[in-house]
Amino acid sequence: MKLDNICIVGGGSAGWMTAAVFARHFEGKKKITVVESPNIGTIGVGESTTQHFNTFKRYLGLVDEEWMPACDATYKNSIRCERWGTAKPFHYPFGDYDTNLSHLDWWHWRQHRDVDAQEFGKMYSNAAAVAETGKLYTPHIDYEVGYHIDAVKFANYLRDEYCIPRGVKHIQATVGKIDVESGHIQRIYLDGDVRFLKADLFIDCTGFRAILMNALNVEWISWHNELLNDSTWAIRKPYTNKEEELTAYTRVTAMSSGWTWTVPTFSRIGTGYNYSSKFQSKEDALKEFKQFTGLEHLDDSEFRHLSWPTGIRRQPWSGNCVAIGLSAGFIEPLESGGLFSVHEFLFSLIQFINSDTQYTNGMMRDYFNNACWQQLGAFKDFVVYHYTLAQKGDTPYWETATNVPFKPINNFDPKELFSINDLFKGVAYLLGGMGYKIVGPRESMNAKDHYGYDFDTEYIRDIIYNRVSVQVPEAIANSPVPLDYYQSTLYKEQLS
Repeated sequence: MKLDNICIVGGGSAGWMTAAVFARHFEGKKKITVVESPNIGTIGVGESTTQHFNTFKRYLGLVDEEWMPACDATYKNSIRCERWGTAKPFHYPFGDYDTNLSHLDWWHWRQHRDVDAQEFGKMYSNAAAVAETGKLYTPHIDYEVGYHIDAVKFANYLRDEYCIPRGVKHIQATVGKIDVESGHIQRIYLDGDVRFLKADLFIDCTGFRAILMNALNVEWISWHNELLNDSTWAIRKPYTNKEEELTAYTRVTAMSSGWTWTVPTFSRIGTGYNYSSKFQSKEDALKEFKQFTGLEHLDDSEFRHLSWPTGIRRQPWSGNCVAIGLSAGFIEPLESGGLFSVHEFLFSLIQFINSDTQYTNGMMRDYFNNACWQQLGAFKDFVVYHYTLAQKGDTPYWETATNVPFKPINNFDPKELFSINDLFKGVAYLLGGMGYKIVGPRESMNAKDHYGYDFDTEYIRDIIYNRVSVQVPEAIANSPVPLDYYQSTLYKEQLS
């Protein structure tokens, strides 16, 4: 199919991130139009990103000193998990490991030792150790960091400061009738069907409404049996003690039928309770959330309620239409998968559609669809592990969540746990944080035969002692309090 004219239907984070990537990728070689309804609000409650968002930022060439103050953004070193069946919280930090201690050594060393939930994170990551003390780890802040952002402001920033200046056409209109022939969108009608638009390639960024995907009857494959949560109560609240509450991590706290997030942007805190309507009523969930936040005095109308499906389109690229964002698939807010799927799907798309591509074809479509399933499927598996690994069963919800039967799409191999170089880092932090004491493969059980030393020799004790007594304290001492850092750098002009 000819590719000269691309029409993105829907604004918000997904629409304007798509337009920004296309503007950067095609560099004026294609006509790019965004059709955004003035009557459709954005979801705007998922305000925490993964570290992979940093790649998206650098691809566009966004400068932290410019885009972050415009989007109320702060840095995120880690995710702090609370009440997941451990006596103490534990961290899933971002960035490379900061020790040369192998994971196999660690698992053997901690056998028969009373090691608390935070030790694995501190041992392998300065970011985890620093974040836990309420400070911000800055040495790799340009590359190995996530963000807390105001998603609505971010979409507007991309629209006004990036896309439109690069020639993206913006049409504010409501899409009505959609003409479909032979599995392809021929045209979309705007504003009461008084005018229409044609394009070679349409991008569906209309969220869960998925008006283009639904017009094409593209099947939605549900993951509700593996991901139990389907509803959210959310609110934005002011700081009461900004110096303490403006942390460099996102808090995720287990509740009776799900979990809450606490996301500190620069001017306020975003928080929400993701729960399963199968195990808790809407009213009881709000009551529990109010108690958690200390906002019992607020009227129910101050809180926003959302319900959502989890799953993925069977074919995110169908005919001449590609779904990006919630229209393509959704896991659940744990681990900030919403924006992750947007930029990862976009990167897959531009890998298959080169900047000078004149025609699209079936190979591009099929490879893109496969990539989307692999990317979102692997992320889904990772989220499910948070529940099935949890040392928790104190409510009917947690009894069910910790025993969800599922077949990992990414074919996770337990033997990878013992690979020094290929360990799935996120799972390692979950295992270490939740208190697992893993025994290695049989051939490694006789440590002297396998490595020539036992696991209480000076080799391991010296590494651990050096980390605990020297490296980690130095990293903490050299790290700033987040509020002080922002006031002297990113937000200096706003506060002056």
